[in-house]
Amino acid sequence: MGLDSVELVLEVEKEFDIVISDEDASKIITVGNFRDLIVRSLQEKGLNPTDEQVLQRLREIVVEQTGVSPHQVTIEADFVRDLGLD
Repeated sequence: MGLDSVELVLEVEKEFDIVISDEDASKIITVGNFRDLIVRSLQEKGLNPTDEQVLQRLREIVVEQTGVSPHQVTIEADFVRDLGLD
């Protein structure tokens, strides 16, 4: 995982007040994978966010951190291939 990806994971951890293990982070390929991981982590904390709520905030974070267009940040978007993260 490159520096861009690490910074993104750190920002998501901070925003959602969760911890993402290196093993889990290494499995994140798409925005949808990341959303699902965040939702699971929040549910483990006893919270019940909707997929859409998490996706919306994740999209905002990805746009802020990478400068990509919000329209590029779909659940199918691959972080490396589609969004240019290293």
